[in-house]
Amino acid sequence: MVDFKVDVKLAVNREAIEQLLTNPAVFADVKRRADRIADGANAGVEKQRPDEDDPYLSTELVLEEPRAAASVITRTNRGKRDNLRHGTLLKNLDRGR
Repeated sequence: MVDFKVDVKLAVNREAIEQLLTNPAVFADVKRRADRIADGANAGVEKQRPDEDDPYLSTELVLEEPRAAASVITRTNRGKRDNLRHGTLLKNLDRGR
């Protein structure tokens, strides 16, 4: 076994990171990725009624300090059961790439 030590100093440019996370293009990209994940998850669930809500919903996260963030959540009990039984959200995670 080889034992070695690497000393690396990393300087973080907080201003640049903040500008990146609050950029409207990044907001749009993050939301688009969440929408694709939700669409894939919804495609795998058969509706029982035509007026039934989609079981999965993508949302933008609203925080105290605005930054690009989104989530995909289960919106109905049917979606919760489907996700628990089949791991639907996890299986569709690659659609967000």
